[in-house]
Formats: sequence, C-alpha cells, structure tokens
Amino acid sequence: MSILWLNILLIFTTFPGIIYVLFNAISIFKYLKMSTIYLGTLIVLVFFDCCVLDKKILILVLVILLLPLGYASFEKKLLNLNRNILLKNMNYFRLIVMFPLFEELNFRYFLYLETKMLSISVIVFIILSTLSFFLTHLLYQGISAYIKLLFSFGQAVLLVLSNSIILVILVHIIFNILVFLDRLSVKREW
Repeated sequence: MSILWLNILLIFTTFPGIIYVLFNAISIFKYLKMSTIYLGTLIVLVFFDCCVLDKKILILVLVILLLPLGYASFEKKLLNLNRNILLKNMNYFRLIVMFPLFEELNFRYFLYLETKMLSISVIVFIILSTLSFFLTHLLYQGISAYIKLLFSFGQAVLLVLSNSIILVILVHIIFNILVFLDRLSVKREW
C-alpha cells in the first residue's frame, strides 16, 4: 500500500466525524438517530480498514454484524416477542456490544496499525486515539463527552501495554454495562 493511501486511511480512521457529517447530510439518513448514523460510520470505516489492512478481523466483524439479526429472528419466531421488545433488545446489544467493538477497532486497533506502518511514535498514537475518540463523541454527546478523555487515554495505553485488542474491547464492554446499569438505577429512582 502506498504512503499516500495509508495517510488518507489514517485521516478517516482518526476523524470518522468527517464521514459522520457526510452521512448526516444525505437526505435518506436524516430520519435516523444520531447514534445509528455514528454506528454506521464506524461499521463502514472498520469494514474498509479490514479489507485493506487485516482481513482476519473482517470475519469477526461480519459475525458480530450477523449476530443481532439471527438473535432478533430467534426472539421473534421462538419467543413470540413483539416489535417494541425486539427493538429494545437490539438497542441494548448495540450499546453493550456493537459500539465497543467498532469503536475499539477503529480508534485503537486500526489507528495503532496505521501509525505503526507510518512509523509514528506510540505517544502520538495515544494522543491521536484519545483526541479522536473524544472529538467524535463530542459531535453527538456534547459537553458530557469530557469523561471520555480519561477513558480513551486508558484504553489507548491498555492496547499499547497489552497488545490485545480483545482485552481493550472487553474493558469497553464492561464500561458500557456499568454505564447502562447506572442509567437503569437512575431511571428507577424517578
């Protein structure tokens, strides 16, 4: 792969907000939730990165994308759950599994691969990873995204020290479960 294409890939991996803004401007997407457009953006970027950089991860990505469809079919046919319950369960799956998977693959794994291939230092990777994760969340979460700075920094350092994207994804899944449970408890108090 040429250095030019690798640099272009690095820009889009670092700043997925560019694609997010483009998707947001397309009229057929204007009725979707911001989180759906964001997840779609990450899926497109990760899929492209997989095709270009690491085809082994592509199999994992395809399995993760197909899991919710199979699970929804299972719930609908065997458990006779109504559409509202199915949508709620799909939202939980997106929050707890899909967002952590695609965010970590984009903001950590592929960004790390690209910076290594371009001989960019680990410190610069950590700064890029932290800031790109934060700025992307700032786009659709606003000021509440500031908590993501510390989390993102920790995730980037964890990847560098452990060299395990699976560990980083699991930590993110656990973090999202804790946030989800906290929000549930706050709702019950009201």
